[in-house]
Amino acid sequence: MSQQTLFTREELEASKGGVGRIVRIVGPVVDVEFAPDQIPAIYNALTIDAKTTAGDIHLVLEVETELPGNLVRSVSMDSTDGLVRGLEVQDTGHPIMMPVGPNTLGRIWNVIGQPVDEKPIPEDLAGFMPIHRPAPEFEELTTTTEIFETGIKAIDLIEPFVRGGKASARRLSSRSSSTTWPRSTAARRCSRA
Repeated sequence: MSQQTLFTREELEASKGGVGRIVRIVGPVVDVEFAPDQIPAIYNALTIDAKTTAGDIHLVLEVETELPGNLVRSVSMDSTDGLVRGLEVQDTGHPIMMPVGPNTLGRIWNVIGQPVDEKPIPEDLAGFMPIHRPAPEFEELTTTTEIFETGIKAIDLIEPFVRGGKASARRLSSRSSSTTWPRSTAARRCSRA
């Protein structure tokens, strides 16, 4: 396999970029203005930590495109309720990162790499990897069928996924919807009438 770069917490903290200001908010889309020499790269994560009249806001945005006038258009990873024009936005200098390593297996993570299962982030992580990475080289691909281990016992035992397959909740729900249940006596009587 190709060597994939792992980042440490210290490296992520040291990579911070410039500071911008919100100029437009339309639903989950947020336009941010930066200084001409501090425009973040596409897919960089931007963070907003602010106190507003709506309360404390901690929000992560992802840069999707550059616009004329030193603006970037970004998409919010959570609700934009309470955001106002003029709030400071920090460029993290890197994409959204996910924790990786054996301690992350069996855990539930949200899209921005925070645990949803109310347990703390493990201290002894292998590192962090960006959510946007290049596809594997053709030589690295295999033709054998391998099971994708999710680390969640119920899924790995009852409904294992094939690595590289199209695993989804739809597959699980389609099986339950094809089950026919016997109609009640009252329903049968009504249909005869």
